[in-house]
Amino acid sequence: MAYPSSAAPTVPTFAAPGNPPEEHFDAEAWELTPETLAGLLQAGGEQVGNMLRLMSTSVAQILRRTPDRGEAVVKLGLPGGVAVHIVRSLNWESLAASLRLDRDSSHRLSQEAFGNAVFVASYRHVAEDEPEAADAPPLDAATQAKVDRLKRELRKHANARRDLKAYFGEAQVRARAPRLAQIASAAVDGILASPPDQAVDMDLHILNYLFATGAEAMTGRAVDLSRHAETFRRSIATMAATVGSPWKSTLGALNQGLARFLARHATRARGQLHEMARDLAGAALGQAAPNLVVDIVRMHGFVPAGVTPEQLKSEDFQPVLDDIAMEFAATVFTTSSLMMLVLNHFIARPAELQALRQQLEQDFPQGVQGVEELYNLPSTRALFLAFLGNLPINVAARGAVEDIRYTDSDGQEHLICAGDAVLFDLPTLQRKCLGPMRELLENAGPQAALFDFLDLRRNGGLLPMFFSGPTMCPGRYTGIFTAARFLLELLHRCELSYYAGGEVPVNYGVVNRLGGDPRMRVEARDRWFDAEEPWGCPAMQAQLHELLWGAPGLSDADATELEAAALPPPPAAAPACPMRPHPLPL
Repeated sequence: MAYPSSAAPTVPTFAAPGNPPEEHFDAEAWELTPETLAGLLQAGGEQVGNMLRLMSTSVAQILRRTPDRGEAVVKLGLPGGVAVHIVRSLNWESLAASLRLDRDSSHRLSQEAFGNAVFVASYRHVAEDEPEAADAPPLDAATQAKVDRLKRELRKHANARRDLKAYFGEAQVRARAPRLAQIASAAVDGILASPPDQAVDMDLHILNYLFATGAEAMTGRAVDLSRHAETFRRSIATMAATVGSPWKSTLGALNQGLARFLARHATRARGQLHEMARDLAGAALGQAAPNLVVDIVRMHGFVPAGVTPEQLKSEDFQPVLDDIAMEFAATVFTTSSLMMLVLNHFIARPAELQALRQQLEQDFPQGVQGVEELYNLPSTRALFLAFLGNLPINVAARGAVEDIRYTDSDGQEHLICAGDAVLFDLPTLQRKCLGPMRELLENAGPQAALFDFLDLRRNGGLLPMFFSGPTMCPGRYTGIFTAARFLLELLHRCELSYYAGGEVPVNYGVVNRLGGDPRMRVEARDRWFDAEEPWGCPAMQAQLHELLWGAPGLSDADATELEAAALPPPPAAAPACPMRPHPLPL
Protein backbone atom coordinates (compact mmCIF):
# COMPACT_ATOMS: atom_id res chain seq x y z
CA MET A 1 0.00 0.00 0.00
CA ALA A 2 1.17 3.52 -0.65
CA TYR A 3 -0.08 6.52 1.20
CA PRO A 4 -1.66 9.19 -0.97
CA SER A 5 0.78 11.88 -2.01
CA SER A 6 -0.95 14.35 0.29
CA ALA A 7 -0.13 12.19 3.33
CA ALA A 8 3.37 10.89 2.54
CA PRO A 9 5.73 10.69 4.25
CA THR A 10 3.68 11.50 7.35
CA VAL A 11 2.73 8.47 9.42
CA PRO A 12 -1.00 7.87 9.78
CA THR A 13 -2.10 8.87 13.28
CA PHE A 14 -5.06 8.33 15.54
CA ALA A 15 -6.33 11.76 14.64
CA ALA A 16 -5.66 13.68 11.48
CA PRO A 17 -7.66 16.91 11.77
CA GLY A 18 -5.92 18.33 8.71
CA ASN A 19 -7.35 15.68 6.42
CA PRO A 20 -10.97 16.46 5.55
CA PRO A 21 -13.33 13.54 4.99
CA GLU A 22 -13.38 12.27 1.44
CA GLU A 23 -16.14 10.26 -0.13
CA HIS A 24 -13.98 8.15 -2.42
CA PHE A 25 -11.05 5.83 -1.84
CA ASP A 26 -9.11 4.13 -4.61
CA ALA A 27 -7.68 0.95 -3.09
CA GLU A 28 -5.46 0.35 -6.11
CA ALA A 29 -3.63 3.66 -5.59
CA TRP A 30 -2.30 2.77 -2.13
CA GLU A 31 1.13 1.11 -2.11
CA LEU A 32 4.01 1.27 0.35
CA THR A 33 6.87 2.96 -1.53
CA PRO A 34 10.54 3.18 -0.50
CA GLU A 35 10.16 6.96 -0.20
CA THR A 36 7.26 6.60 2.24
CA LEU A 37 9.12 4.00 4.30
CA ALA A 38 12.20 6.26 4.43
CA GLY A 39 10.03 9.07 5.70
CA LEU A 40 8.69 6.87 8.47
CA LEU A 41 12.15 5.79 9.60
CA GLN A 42 13.45 9.37 9.63
CA ALA A 43 10.77 10.30 12.14
CA GLY A 44 12.69 8.66 15.00
CA GLY A 45 13.24 5.20 16.40
CA GLU A 46 11.17 5.39 19.59
CA GLN A 47 8.24 7.06 17.90
CA VAL A 48 8.25 4.57 15.04
CA GLY A 49 8.55 1.74 17.57
CA ASN A 50 5.51 3.08 19.43
CA MET A 51 3.62 3.38 16.18
CA LEU A 52 4.43 -0.17 15.08
CA ARG A 53 3.53 -1.52 18.52
CA LEU A 54 0.22 0.32 18.47
CA MET A 55 -0.62 -0.78 14.96
CA SER A 56 0.42 -4.44 15.26
CA THR A 57 -1.90 -5.55 18.04
CA SER A 58 -5.33 -4.89 19.56
CA VAL A 59 -6.11 -1.89 21.74
CA ALA A 60 -6.65 -4.28 24.67
CA GLN A 61 -3.17 -5.73 24.25
CA ILE A 62 -1.69 -2.23 24.00
CA LEU A 63 -2.98 -1.52 27.49
CA ARG A 64 -1.98 -4.92 28.86
CA ARG A 65 1.54 -4.60 27.44
CA THR A 66 2.09 -1.05 28.67
CA PRO A 67 3.33 -1.72 32.23
CA ASP A 68 1.49 -0.10 35.11
CA ARG A 69 4.39 1.44 37.03
CA GLY A 70 2.15 3.66 39.09
CA GLU A 71 2.10 6.47 36.53
CA ALA A 72 -1.23 8.25 36.35
CA VAL A 73 -0.76 9.04 32.65
CA VAL A 74 1.53 7.24 30.20
CA LYS A 75 2.42 9.17 27.05
CA LEU A 76 3.47 7.38 23.87
CA GLY A 77 4.88 9.74 21.26
CA LEU A 78 4.20 9.01 17.60
CA PRO A 79 5.62 10.35 14.36
CA GLY A 80 3.96 13.48 13.10
CA GLY A 81 4.05 15.24 16.48
CA VAL A 82 1.02 13.50 17.94
CA ALA A 83 0.78 11.21 20.97
CA VAL A 84 -1.34 8.60 22.67
CA HIS A 85 -2.09 9.24 26.36
CA ILE A 86 -3.02 6.19 28.47
CA VAL A 87 -4.99 7.48 31.47
CA ARG A 88 -4.85 5.60 34.78
CA SER A 89 -5.35 8.59 37.05
CA LEU A 90 -7.80 8.44 39.95
CA ASN A 91 -9.26 11.79 38.93
CA TRP A 92 -9.95 10.49 35.42
CA GLU A 93 -13.52 11.83 35.51
CA SER A 94 -12.43 15.44 35.31
CA LEU A 95 -10.75 14.64 31.99
CA ALA A 96 -13.53 12.35 30.73
CA ALA A 97 -16.12 15.08 31.23
CA SER A 98 -14.19 17.61 29.14
CA LEU A 99 -16.00 18.67 25.98
CA ARG A 100 -12.57 19.12 24.43
CA LEU A 101 -12.50 15.34 24.13
CA ASP A 102 -14.72 13.80 21.51
CA ARG A 103 -15.05 10.99 19.03
CA ASP A 104 -12.77 12.49 16.43
CA SER A 105 -11.52 11.27 13.06
CA SER A 106 -10.05 8.17 14.69
CA HIS A 107 -13.63 6.91 15.09
CA ARG A 108 -14.39 7.00 11.38
CA LEU A 109 -13.84 3.26 11.18
CA SER A 110 -16.23 2.61 14.09
CA GLN A 111 -18.83 4.88 12.56
CA GLU A 112 -18.57 3.04 9.24
CA ALA A 113 -18.74 -0.35 10.99
CA PHE A 114 -21.64 0.44 13.33
CA GLY A 115 -23.47 2.89 11.11
CA ASN A 116 -25.11 5.87 12.73
CA ALA A 117 -25.36 4.26 16.18
CA VAL A 118 -25.48 6.55 19.18
CA PHE A 119 -22.58 4.84 20.94
CA VAL A 120 -20.07 5.92 18.28
CA ALA A 121 -21.43 9.40 17.64
CA SER A 122 -19.97 12.77 18.44
CA TYR A 123 -21.47 14.42 21.51
CA ARG A 124 -20.51 18.04 20.93
CA HIS A 125 -24.16 18.93 20.40
CA VAL A 126 -25.00 21.94 18.28
CA ALA A 127 -28.15 23.75 19.37
CA GLU A 128 -30.81 23.97 16.69
CA ASP A 129 -31.29 27.70 17.15
CA GLU A 130 -27.66 28.57 17.88
CA PRO A 131 -27.12 32.08 16.41
CA GLU A 132 -24.24 32.71 14.08
CA ALA A 133 -21.63 35.24 15.18
CA ALA A 134 -22.47 38.71 13.88
CA ASP A 135 -19.13 39.09 12.17
CA ALA A 136 -18.96 35.55 10.79
CA PRO A 137 -18.28 35.48 7.06
CA PRO A 138 -20.99 33.89 4.94
CA LEU A 139 -20.44 30.25 4.02
CA ASP A 140 -20.56 28.93 0.51
CA ALA A 141 -23.50 26.68 -0.34
CA ALA A 142 -21.55 23.40 -0.13
CA THR A 143 -20.05 24.25 3.29
CA GLN A 144 -23.38 25.46 4.63
CA ALA A 145 -24.99 22.19 3.53
CA LYS A 146 -22.34 20.23 5.45
CA VAL A 147 -22.89 22.38 8.57
CA ASP A 148 -26.64 21.91 8.38
CA ARG A 149 -26.22 18.16 7.99
CA LEU A 150 -23.88 18.03 10.99
CA LYS A 151 -26.38 19.94 13.12
CA ARG A 152 -29.16 17.55 12.14
CA GLU A 153 -27.00 14.54 13.03
CA LEU A 154 -25.99 15.99 16.38
CA ARG A 155 -29.58 16.85 17.27
CA LYS A 156 -30.66 13.36 16.29
CA HIS A 157 -28.06 11.77 18.55
CA ALA A 158 -28.96 14.09 21.41
CA ASN A 159 -32.59 12.94 21.08
CA ALA A 160 -31.54 9.30 20.81
CA ARG A 161 -29.54 9.49 24.04
CA ARG A 162 -32.53 11.04 25.77
CA ASP A 163 -34.74 8.22 24.48
CA LEU A 164 -32.31 5.55 25.71
CA LYS A 165 -32.37 7.03 29.20
CA ALA A 166 -36.17 7.15 29.05
CA TYR A 167 -36.44 3.39 28.45
CA PHE A 168 -33.35 2.05 30.22
CA GLY A 169 -33.16 4.36 33.23
CA GLU A 170 -33.38 3.37 36.89
CA ALA A 171 -37.13 3.98 37.32
CA GLN A 172 -38.00 2.05 34.17
CA VAL A 173 -35.87 -0.97 35.13
CA ARG A 174 -37.32 -1.00 38.65
CA ALA A 175 -40.80 -1.11 37.14
CA ARG A 176 -39.82 -3.99 34.83
CA ALA A 177 -37.92 -5.92 37.51
CA PRO A 178 -40.70 -8.47 38.27
CA ARG A 179 -40.98 -9.34 34.57
CA LEU A 180 -37.18 -9.50 34.18
CA ALA A 181 -37.06 -11.89 37.15
CA GLN A 182 -39.66 -14.14 35.48
CA ILE A 183 -37.62 -14.26 32.28
CA ALA A 184 -34.45 -15.06 34.26
CA SER A 185 -36.11 -17.98 36.08
CA ALA A 186 -37.56 -19.32 32.84
CA ALA A 187 -34.10 -19.14 31.23
CA VAL A 188 -32.53 -21.15 34.06
CA ASP A 189 -35.37 -23.67 33.81
CA GLY A 190 -34.57 -24.04 30.12
CA ILE A 191 -30.90 -24.70 30.87
CA LEU A 192 -31.78 -27.34 33.47
CA ALA A 193 -34.07 -29.03 30.95
CA SER A 194 -31.02 -29.99 28.87
CA PRO A 195 -30.12 -33.73 28.94
CA PRO A 196 -27.56 -34.45 31.71
CA ASP A 197 -24.74 -35.51 29.37
CA GLN A 198 -25.33 -32.85 26.73
CA ALA A 199 -22.83 -30.05 26.17
CA VAL A 200 -24.67 -26.82 26.96
CA ASP A 201 -23.89 -23.78 24.83
CA MET A 202 -24.17 -21.35 27.74
CA ASP A 203 -23.29 -18.35 25.59
CA LEU A 204 -26.26 -19.15 23.33
CA HIS A 205 -28.61 -19.56 26.31
CA ILE A 206 -27.44 -16.22 27.71
CA LEU A 207 -27.91 -14.54 24.32
CA ASN A 208 -31.46 -15.85 24.07
CA TYR A 209 -32.17 -14.63 27.61
CA LEU A 210 -30.85 -11.17 26.79
CA PHE A 211 -32.73 -11.22 23.47
CA ALA A 212 -35.93 -11.71 25.46
CA THR A 213 -35.22 -8.95 27.99
CA GLY A 214 -33.82 -6.54 25.41
CA ALA A 215 -36.68 -7.03 22.96
CA GLU A 216 -39.29 -6.32 25.64
CA ALA A 217 -37.39 -3.23 26.76
CA MET A 218 -37.29 -1.86 23.20
CA THR A 219 -40.75 -2.88 21.95
CA GLY A 220 -42.90 -3.23 25.07
CA ARG A 221 -43.87 -6.82 24.29
CA ALA A 222 -42.40 -10.34 24.15
CA VAL A 223 -40.61 -11.07 20.86
CA ASP A 224 -39.00 -14.39 19.99
CA LEU A 225 -35.65 -13.58 18.38
CA SER A 226 -33.97 -16.93 19.06
CA ARG A 227 -33.69 -17.76 15.33
CA HIS A 228 -31.31 -14.80 14.95
CA ALA A 229 -28.88 -15.78 17.73
CA GLU A 230 -26.27 -17.53 15.56
CA THR A 231 -26.32 -14.76 12.95
CA PHE A 232 -25.96 -12.21 15.71
CA ARG A 233 -22.91 -13.97 17.14
CA ARG A 234 -21.15 -14.15 13.79
CA SER A 235 -21.99 -10.59 12.78
CA ILE A 236 -20.96 -8.99 16.06
CA ALA A 237 -17.69 -10.95 16.08
CA THR A 238 -16.86 -9.60 12.61
CA MET A 239 -17.69 -6.03 13.60
CA ALA A 240 -15.71 -6.23 16.86
CA ALA A 241 -12.67 -7.63 15.03
CA THR A 242 -12.79 -4.72 12.57
CA VAL A 243 -13.03 -1.88 15.06
CA GLY A 244 -10.53 -3.59 17.39
CA SER A 245 -7.75 -3.25 14.82
CA PRO A 246 -5.58 -0.19 15.61
CA TRP A 247 -3.98 -0.13 12.18
CA LYS A 248 -7.39 -0.05 10.50
CA SER A 249 -8.55 2.70 12.86
CA THR A 250 -5.34 4.61 12.21
CA LEU A 251 -5.64 4.43 8.43
CA GLY A 252 -9.36 5.04 8.54
CA ALA A 253 -8.73 8.29 10.41
CA LEU A 254 -7.05 9.71 7.32
CA ASN A 255 -9.94 9.41 4.96
CA GLN A 256 -13.66 8.65 5.21
CA GLY A 257 -13.57 6.67 1.98
CA LEU A 258 -10.68 4.60 3.25
CA ALA A 259 -12.53 3.95 6.51
CA ARG A 260 -15.50 2.77 4.48
CA PHE A 261 -13.28 0.40 2.50
CA LEU A 262 -11.64 -1.06 5.61
CA ALA A 263 -15.01 -1.53 7.32
CA ARG A 264 -16.67 -3.22 4.36
CA HIS A 265 -16.86 -6.65 6.04
CA ALA A 266 -18.30 -5.13 9.20
CA THR A 267 -20.82 -3.17 7.15
CA ARG A 268 -21.91 -6.36 5.42
CA ALA A 269 -22.20 -8.09 8.83
CA ARG A 270 -24.33 -5.23 10.13
CA GLY A 271 -26.67 -5.69 7.20
CA GLN A 272 -27.17 -9.33 8.20
CA LEU A 273 -28.89 -8.09 11.37
CA HIS A 274 -31.61 -6.27 9.43
CA GLU A 275 -33.93 -9.28 9.52
CA MET A 276 -33.76 -9.25 13.31
CA ALA A 277 -34.42 -5.49 13.29
CA ARG A 278 -37.48 -6.04 11.08
CA ASP A 279 -38.89 -8.49 13.64
CA LEU A 280 -38.38 -5.87 16.35
CA ALA A 281 -39.94 -3.14 14.23
CA GLY A 282 -42.90 -5.33 13.30
CA ALA A 283 -43.57 -6.08 16.96
CA ALA A 284 -43.12 -2.48 18.13
CA LEU A 285 -45.12 -0.64 15.48
CA GLY A 286 -48.32 -2.37 16.55
CA GLN A 287 -48.05 -1.21 20.15
CA ALA A 288 -50.26 1.58 21.46
CA ALA A 289 -47.82 2.47 24.24
CA PRO A 290 -44.64 4.42 23.33
CA ASN A 291 -41.48 2.39 22.90
CA LEU A 292 -37.89 2.88 21.79
CA VAL A 293 -38.27 1.30 18.35
CA VAL A 294 -41.19 3.61 17.51
CA ASP A 295 -39.09 6.58 18.64
CA ILE A 296 -36.25 5.49 16.34
CA VAL A 297 -38.66 5.15 13.42
CA ARG A 298 -40.10 8.59 14.10
CA MET A 299 -36.60 10.07 14.49
CA HIS A 300 -35.89 9.08 10.87
CA GLY A 301 -38.93 10.98 9.63
CA PHE A 302 -41.36 8.07 9.22
CA VAL A 303 -44.89 8.01 10.63
CA PRO A 304 -44.94 4.77 12.69
CA ALA A 305 -48.61 4.05 12.06
CA GLY A 306 -48.07 4.33 8.32
CA VAL A 307 -45.11 1.94 7.98
CA THR A 308 -46.13 -1.09 5.91
CA PRO A 309 -44.48 -4.53 5.73
CA GLU A 310 -43.25 -3.64 2.25
CA GLN A 311 -41.71 -0.44 3.55
CA LEU A 312 -39.77 -2.40 6.18
CA LYS A 313 -37.90 -4.02 3.28
CA SER A 314 -37.38 -0.85 1.26
CA GLU A 315 -34.03 0.84 0.68
CA ASP A 316 -35.23 4.02 2.42
CA PHE A 317 -35.85 2.07 5.62
CA GLN A 318 -32.32 0.59 5.82
CA PRO A 319 -30.93 3.39 8.07
CA VAL A 320 -33.81 2.78 10.49
CA LEU A 321 -32.99 -0.93 10.64
CA ASP A 322 -29.33 -0.04 11.18
CA ASP A 323 -30.19 2.05 14.22
CA ILE A 324 -32.61 -0.53 15.66
CA ALA A 325 -30.10 -3.37 15.20
CA MET A 326 -27.19 -1.45 16.71
CA GLU A 327 -29.10 -0.10 19.72
CA PHE A 328 -30.30 -3.64 20.39
CA ALA A 329 -26.77 -5.01 19.98
CA ALA A 330 -25.47 -2.43 22.45
CA THR A 331 -27.85 -3.77 25.11
CA VAL A 332 -26.89 -7.41 24.48
CA PHE A 333 -23.29 -7.87 23.41
CA THR A 334 -21.33 -6.41 26.31
CA THR A 335 -23.77 -7.82 28.88
CA SER A 336 -23.47 -11.34 27.47
CA SER A 337 -19.68 -11.01 27.54
CA LEU A 338 -19.77 -9.84 31.16
CA MET A 339 -21.98 -12.76 32.18
CA MET A 340 -19.74 -15.36 30.55
CA LEU A 341 -16.60 -13.82 32.08
CA VAL A 342 -18.15 -13.85 35.56
CA LEU A 343 -19.28 -17.47 35.15
CA ASN A 344 -15.72 -18.34 34.14
CA HIS A 345 -14.47 -16.46 37.23
CA PHE A 346 -16.50 -18.62 39.62
CA ILE A 347 -15.93 -21.92 37.79
CA ALA A 348 -12.18 -21.30 38.06
CA ARG A 349 -12.50 -20.49 41.80
CA PRO A 350 -14.51 -23.29 43.50
CA ALA A 351 -13.89 -21.97 47.02
CA GLU A 352 -15.23 -18.53 46.07
CA LEU A 353 -18.24 -20.15 44.41
CA GLN A 354 -18.93 -22.26 47.49
CA ALA A 355 -18.77 -19.16 49.72
CA LEU A 356 -21.21 -17.37 47.40
CA ARG A 357 -23.64 -20.28 47.55
CA GLN A 358 -23.50 -20.46 51.33
CA GLN A 359 -24.24 -16.76 51.47
CA LEU A 360 -27.11 -17.18 49.01
CA GLU A 361 -28.64 -19.76 51.35
CA GLN A 362 -28.63 -17.18 54.12
CA ASP A 363 -29.71 -14.19 52.07
CA PHE A 364 -32.45 -16.01 50.13
CA PRO A 365 -33.62 -18.90 52.35
CA GLN A 366 -36.59 -19.62 50.07
CA GLY A 367 -34.49 -19.61 46.90
CA VAL A 368 -33.78 -16.94 44.33
CA GLN A 369 -36.71 -17.76 42.02
CA GLY A 370 -39.11 -15.29 43.63
CA VAL A 371 -36.62 -12.44 44.05
CA GLU A 372 -37.68 -9.30 42.17
CA GLU A 373 -35.38 -6.71 43.70
CA LEU A 374 -31.70 -6.92 44.52
CA TYR A 375 -30.59 -5.32 47.75
CA ASN A 376 -27.06 -4.80 49.07
CA LEU A 377 -26.82 -8.25 50.69
CA PRO A 378 -23.52 -10.11 51.08
CA SER A 379 -24.29 -12.44 48.14
CA THR A 380 -25.35 -9.71 45.70
CA ARG A 381 -22.39 -7.63 46.87
CA ALA A 382 -19.97 -10.49 46.14
CA LEU A 383 -21.44 -10.94 42.66
CA PHE A 384 -21.30 -7.20 41.94
CA LEU A 385 -17.63 -7.06 42.95
CA ALA A 386 -16.98 -10.00 40.61
CA PHE A 387 -18.55 -7.90 37.85
CA LEU A 388 -16.08 -5.11 38.57
CA GLY A 389 -13.14 -7.51 38.40
CA ASN A 390 -14.14 -8.99 35.03
CA LEU A 391 -14.81 -6.02 32.78
CA PRO A 392 -15.67 -6.90 29.18
CA ILE A 393 -14.74 -3.40 27.97
CA ASN A 394 -11.04 -2.54 28.06
CA VAL A 395 -10.83 1.03 26.89
CA ALA A 396 -12.75 4.21 26.26
CA ALA A 397 -11.00 5.99 23.39
CA ARG A 398 -11.34 9.69 22.74
CA GLY A 399 -9.54 12.28 20.66
CA ALA A 400 -8.58 15.81 21.70
CA VAL A 401 -10.34 18.29 19.43
CA GLU A 402 -8.72 21.19 21.29
CA ASP A 403 -5.62 21.51 23.50
CA ILE A 404 -6.26 20.35 27.07
CA ARG A 405 -4.21 21.00 30.19
CA TYR A 406 -4.87 18.22 32.67
CA THR A 407 -3.51 17.74 36.19
CA ASP A 408 -3.57 14.09 37.23
CA SER A 409 -4.15 12.65 40.70
CA ASP A 410 -0.40 12.75 41.40
CA GLY A 411 -0.30 16.49 40.76
CA GLN A 412 1.49 16.16 37.41
CA GLU A 413 0.34 18.50 34.66
CA HIS A 414 -0.06 17.19 31.12
CA LEU A 415 -0.62 18.95 27.82
CA ILE A 416 -2.87 16.95 25.56
CA CYS A 417 -2.69 18.58 22.14
CA ALA A 418 -5.43 18.73 19.56
CA GLY A 419 -5.12 15.58 17.46
CA ASP A 420 -3.79 13.41 20.32
CA ALA A 421 -5.57 10.20 21.29
CA VAL A 422 -6.65 9.53 24.88
CA LEU A 423 -7.16 5.92 26.02
CA PHE A 424 -8.86 5.48 29.40
CA ASP A 425 -7.53 2.18 30.80
CA LEU A 426 -10.83 1.01 32.31
CA PRO A 427 -9.66 -2.32 33.87
CA THR A 428 -6.76 -0.63 35.68
CA LEU A 429 -8.97 2.26 36.81
CA GLN A 430 -11.62 -0.17 38.06
CA ARG A 431 -9.03 -2.21 39.98
CA LYS A 432 -7.86 0.98 41.69
CA CYS A 433 -11.46 1.73 42.66
CA LEU A 434 -12.27 -1.80 43.83
CA GLY A 435 -11.23 -1.31 47.47
CA PRO A 436 -13.11 1.98 47.95
CA MET A 437 -16.14 0.49 46.18
CA ARG A 438 -16.14 -2.54 48.47
CA GLU A 439 -15.95 -0.24 51.49
CA LEU A 440 -18.82 1.87 50.16
CA LEU A 441 -20.98 -1.21 49.66
CA GLU A 442 -20.21 -2.66 53.10
CA ASN A 443 -20.93 0.62 54.85
CA ALA A 444 -24.21 1.19 53.02
CA GLY A 445 -26.08 -1.65 54.74
CA PRO A 446 -28.59 -4.21 53.41
CA GLN A 447 -31.40 -1.68 53.05
CA ALA A 448 -29.67 -0.11 50.04
CA ALA A 449 -30.56 -1.38 46.58
CA LEU A 450 -27.95 -2.44 44.05
CA PHE A 451 -29.31 0.28 41.75
CA ASP A 452 -28.23 2.94 44.25
CA PHE A 453 -24.57 2.39 43.41
CA LEU A 454 -24.99 2.76 39.65
CA ASP A 455 -25.77 6.47 39.96
CA LEU A 456 -22.70 8.64 39.42
CA ARG A 457 -23.85 11.02 42.16
CA ARG A 458 -24.03 8.17 44.68
CA ASN A 459 -20.96 6.09 43.82
CA GLY A 460 -18.38 8.87 43.89
CA GLY A 461 -16.92 8.00 40.48
CA LEU A 462 -15.95 4.47 41.57
CA LEU A 463 -17.38 2.74 38.49
CA PRO A 464 -15.14 3.54 35.52
CA MET A 465 -16.62 0.48 33.79
CA PHE A 466 -19.58 2.67 32.80
CA PHE A 467 -17.37 5.66 31.94
CA SER A 468 -18.52 9.20 32.69
CA GLY A 469 -19.48 12.48 31.16
CA PRO A 470 -21.79 12.81 28.14
CA THR A 471 -21.30 9.19 27.09
CA MET A 472 -21.82 7.40 30.41
CA CYS A 473 -23.52 4.07 29.66
CA PRO A 474 -27.30 4.68 29.62
CA GLY A 475 -28.06 0.95 29.79
CA ARG A 476 -26.17 0.20 33.00
CA TYR A 477 -29.31 -0.36 35.11
CA THR A 478 -30.74 -2.87 32.65
CA GLY A 479 -27.40 -4.59 32.11
CA ILE A 480 -26.49 -5.04 35.77
CA PHE A 481 -29.94 -6.15 36.90
CA THR A 482 -30.47 -8.67 34.09
CA ALA A 483 -26.95 -10.08 34.52
CA ALA A 484 -27.09 -10.27 38.33
CA ARG A 485 -30.60 -11.70 38.55
CA PHE A 486 -29.82 -14.51 36.08
CA LEU A 487 -26.39 -15.40 37.49
CA LEU A 488 -27.58 -15.52 41.11
CA GLU A 489 -30.22 -18.07 40.22
CA LEU A 490 -27.99 -20.04 37.84
CA LEU A 491 -25.16 -20.36 40.37
CA HIS A 492 -27.65 -21.18 43.13
CA ARG A 493 -29.47 -23.91 41.23
CA CYS A 494 -26.80 -25.43 38.96
CA GLU A 495 -23.48 -27.23 39.15
CA LEU A 496 -21.33 -26.00 36.26
CA SER A 497 -18.14 -27.26 34.67
CA TYR A 498 -16.56 -27.00 31.25
CA TYR A 499 -17.55 -29.87 29.00
CA ALA A 500 -14.01 -30.25 27.64
CA GLY A 501 -12.49 -29.94 31.11
CA GLY A 502 -9.70 -27.65 32.21
CA GLU A 503 -9.77 -23.88 31.93
CA VAL A 504 -10.97 -21.59 29.16
CA PRO A 505 -8.80 -18.64 28.10
CA VAL A 506 -10.01 -15.06 27.73
CA ASN A 507 -9.60 -13.37 24.36
CA TYR A 508 -8.83 -9.69 24.95
CA GLY A 509 -10.25 -7.30 22.37
CA VAL A 510 -12.55 -4.31 22.08
CA VAL A 511 -14.91 -6.54 24.06
CA ASN A 512 -13.33 -9.45 25.97
CA ARG A 513 -14.78 -12.85 25.15
CA LEU A 514 -14.11 -16.39 26.30
CA GLY A 515 -11.99 -18.39 23.87
CA GLY A 516 -11.44 -22.12 23.46
CA ASP A 517 -14.49 -24.32 24.02
CA PRO A 518 -16.79 -22.56 26.52
CA ARG A 519 -19.54 -25.22 26.36
CA MET A 520 -20.57 -26.43 29.80
CA ARG A 521 -21.84 -29.47 31.62
CA VAL A 522 -24.83 -28.51 33.78
CA GLU A 523 -26.45 -30.49 36.59
CA ALA A 524 -29.16 -29.49 39.05
CA ARG A 525 -28.02 -28.96 42.61
CA ASP A 526 -30.05 -30.78 45.30
CA ARG A 527 -30.29 -29.96 48.98
CA TRP A 528 -31.26 -32.22 51.87
CA PHE A 529 -33.52 -29.67 53.47
CA ASP A 530 -35.08 -26.30 52.85
CA ALA A 531 -32.86 -23.44 53.90
CA GLU A 532 -35.69 -21.72 55.81
CA GLU A 533 -35.75 -24.68 58.18
CA PRO A 534 -33.28 -24.59 61.12
CA TRP A 535 -30.40 -27.01 61.42
CA GLY A 536 -31.54 -30.21 63.13
CA CYS A 537 -35.27 -29.79 62.51
CA PRO A 538 -37.41 -32.95 62.00
CA ALA A 539 -37.50 -32.60 58.20
CA MET A 540 -33.72 -32.60 58.04
CA GLN A 541 -33.48 -35.59 60.41
CA ALA A 542 -35.97 -37.55 58.30
CA GLN A 543 -34.16 -36.85 55.06
CA LEU A 544 -30.74 -37.74 56.50
CA HIS A 545 -32.23 -40.93 57.99
CA GLU A 546 -33.66 -41.90 54.58
CA LEU A 547 -30.34 -41.22 52.85
CA LEU A 548 -28.20 -43.23 55.29
CA TRP A 549 -30.54 -46.19 55.76
CA GLY A 550 -31.04 -46.51 52.01
CA ALA A 551 -27.32 -46.51 51.18
CA PRO A 552 -26.21 -49.85 49.66
CA GLY A 553 -23.65 -51.81 51.67
CA LEU A 554 -24.17 -49.79 54.86
CA SER A 555 -25.17 -51.87 57.91
CA ASP A 556 -27.92 -50.77 60.28
CA ALA A 557 -25.35 -50.27 63.03
CA ASP A 558 -23.12 -48.11 60.83
CA ALA A 559 -26.11 -46.09 59.64
CA THR A 560 -27.20 -45.50 63.22
CA GLU A 561 -23.69 -44.42 64.25
CA LEU A 562 -23.25 -42.07 61.30
CA GLU A 563 -26.67 -40.52 61.86
CA ALA A 564 -25.94 -39.86 65.50
CA ALA A 565 -22.53 -38.37 64.73
CA ALA A 566 -23.66 -36.21 61.83
CA LEU A 567 -26.87 -34.85 63.29
CA PRO A 568 -27.40 -34.63 67.04
CA PRO A 569 -31.03 -34.45 68.17
CA PRO A 570 -32.35 -30.88 68.07
CA PRO A 571 -32.98 -29.10 71.36
CA ALA A 572 -36.47 -29.28 72.79
CA ALA A 573 -37.12 -25.66 71.84
CA ALA A 574 -36.31 -26.20 68.19
CA PRO A 575 -39.25 -25.14 66.00
CA ALA A 576 -41.11 -27.85 64.20
CA CYS A 577 -41.16 -27.89 60.43
CA PRO A 578 -43.13 -29.92 57.90
CA MET A 579 -41.78 -33.16 56.50
CA ARG A 580 -40.61 -33.02 52.92
CA PRO A 581 -39.41 -35.75 50.55
CA HIS A 582 -35.78 -36.10 49.51
CA PRO A 583 -34.27 -34.63 47.41
CA LEU A 584 -35.55 -31.07 47.53
CA PRO A 585 -34.58 -29.20 44.35
CA LEU A 586 -33.68 -25.54 44.70
